[in-house]
Amino acid sequence: MTKSALHARFKTDTKLEEQGVWVDFGEGLRVRVRRFKSRVVQDASKKFNKTEVGVIRKGGMGEEAATDILVRIIAEAVIVEWQGVTDENGNELEATFDNKYATLKELPEFRDALFEQSVSMDNFKGELLKESEGNY
Repeated sequence: MTKSALHARFKTDTKLEEQGVWVDFGEGLRVRVRRFKSRVVQDASKKFNKTEVGVIRKGGMGEEAATDILVRIIAEAVIVEWQGVTDENGNELEATFDNKYATLKELPEFRDALFEQSVSMDNFKGELLKESEGNY
């Protein structure tokens, strides 16, 4: 029996969303990312947004504060692990919160690329994608 086109196109693997998938950026740089809508990421989002409640109540949050929250969420919950991430001198960096946070602050284009990968539905189809090929 063939799966519906709707399910083939939009169904994702929730286990992959929570555990993360490896994304290859080339030249030995790989990052395992969770889906941005995963439970783990949403919990981190609530945690970091809660710390800014006072700022929001006093008239809103500026772009810099909002970006900092996004960086913290990606560093804590989106990036599960990484390989081949180095500092400017080529020294390998462990995937600690501090290293992830500093790298994402220093390299906003890397941060944006990771965010895009974490919201891409196609990254989290896994075996479901293989099963549905040809059903569009």
